[in-house]
Amino acid sequence: MVFMAELPDGTTQVACHREESTPAGGVAIASKRTMATADPPFPTNHLRAAVAGLVAGASMSIVMAAARQLGVRIELERMLITLFMPDTDDAFGMGVMLHMVISCVIGVGYVSAARTLFHRLDWWVGVGLAPIHATVLGVLLAFTPRVHPRIPSEEPAPGLFLSNAGPKAVAVFLGVHLLFGALVGLIYTTRFTHPPAPATPIDA
Repeated sequence: MVFMAELPDGTTQVACHREESTPAGGVAIASKRTMATADPPFPTNHLRAAVAGLVAGASMSIVMAAARQLGVRIELERMLITLFMPDTDDAFGMGVMLHMVISCVIGVGYVSAARTLFHRLDWWVGVGLAPIHATVLGVLLAFTPRVHPRIPSEEPAPGLFLSNAGPKAVAVFLGVHLLFGALVGLIYTTRFTHPPAPATPIDA
């Protein structure tokens, strides 16, 4: 007989019993063996996750640059770098570089979150995680006047989800984060699957 049970840590425990008849007509358990199997989540490749975040972050910057050409006020890179340096001619370029570094870190965060929550990652899982990313950043933007040395004295306050820059800026802000999540999932991998892990005896 085989008995299976899922343990709290995600391990599946399999107990095998063999029954044999005794001379007196009874039944005796001749052997017992318990096996433990597990289907672990996919491993996190930090380099691949960082590259996925880098490409996704660069794509965000390209879309935001195109939006600025259409008159949308969205300059997250400049707002980011002027936290640490004056708004000079080189500030925007430095801001783009800093945004790329942060995007690498966030890419690793997406993969780690997908590993923990879904045990898989593809483009739609990335899109599903993107609203969390956008919400955290969008709420933080509302507090920039309290922490940013040049807001609102030199630069206008962005408001919640860039609401002070108008509805188009809000739409672009949300859209580029959905794009980020989709690209991280798409670039990192289309789907993680694993063959069943071999059973490992834990007692006899």
